[in-house]
Amino acid sequence: ASNLSARHDGAKSKLKNLVLRRARADDMKFLLELGEVYKGRDHFNLQLHGHLNNWMCYPVVAEIDGLVVGFEVSEIIDGGRGVMKRSARVAPSHRKMGLLHIMDFHLDDWARATLPGLKHELMSVVDKTYEKVAKEFTHLGYSLAWRQDVRVLLFDTKDFKGVDEKQETPYTVSPLTHEDLRHLFQCSAVVDKLFPNKLLLLYGVGCGALAENIFYMKTPGRDVFGSSATPAMSETPTNYWYQRNFTDDMITTADMLTFAYNYTGDLGLIYIIDIYAAEGCPERALREHIRYHLRTICRLNRGGGLFGLGVNQHVTVEHVLAILKEHGIETPLPNSEIANVLVKRDVGSA
Repeated sequence: ASNLSARHDGAKSKLKNLVLRRARADDMKFLLELGEVYKGRDHFNLQLHGHLNNWMCYPVVAEIDGLVVGFEVSEIIDGGRGVMKRSARVAPSHRKMGLLHIMDFHLDDWARATLPGLKHELMSVVDKTYEKVAKEFTHLGYSLAWRQDVRVLLFDTKDFKGVDEKQETPYTVSPLTHEDLRHLFQCSAVVDKLFPNKLLLLYGVGCGALAENIFYMKTPGRDVFGSSATPAMSETPTNYWYQRNFTDDMITTADMLTFAYNYTGDLGLIYIIDIYAAEGCPERALREHIRYHLRTICRLNRGGGLFGLGVNQHVTVEHVLAILKEHGIETPLPNSEIANVLVKRDVGSA
């Protein structure tokens, strides 16, 4: 911690009148100006409220002469054994001045002082950023942990095809309750086949494949859906957190999970899924998951919006895009062909 503090103080001394403090509600209008329409303001508006009101988060702003010029948040994950840094941004007028490093060091100090059981830190960036600063990540003690292909497409529900058809395969897609997920994460064989590196990237946020992180997956606007080679126990799934939709046999033979997140932004309904599949997962499972989510979009919104997807092992982005095209979704958002890169640092390696 002393080494980090020294680096923090050294960088901070280069900027006069710099104050680092916890973000407040009255910072909102200034912080939103740091974002862009899709990759910033449209998504950031919703996220920012969550950062400010979540006791698991420490959102820090950089302020110079009363002007907010930077923001970054550190969020507690993995039951206090890890933190995830994200949403970093600096005003264009104050870039290339070391502000990101200063906020990073400040968050490092906070995490070490707050979490006695801290073991690791995660950070996610897009691939283009990672390629530019890979050596710097290595210098700071981070190593590449996961890479996830991401695509964002425009949609209009009036163009959807085949979404209202009845399911033609025995693969029933059902929501997993909190209790289902608890049992799933306790089954090491299932975790190994679905999450071989024991990590999750959900909507660009990294965390461990652990029961302690279920609350990230089952909150308003977020849910988890699964399919299994074992027939479903009921055609009418339960919504009660303490009940189960998946038997132990269904969990053991689970072949695909999709994590879904939706909210309404300036561009309409934003619907994001992250796909995790076991090796040898049949194509019909992928098709049914996609069809399930398109039906959900129709229930939530009759109009346009954005459909985002994160693709992990055993599923290719080209395959998913081909299926979406069959259903009438084929127009990509400009500059959205990217990958999320998750880097990890063990505490004590900095």
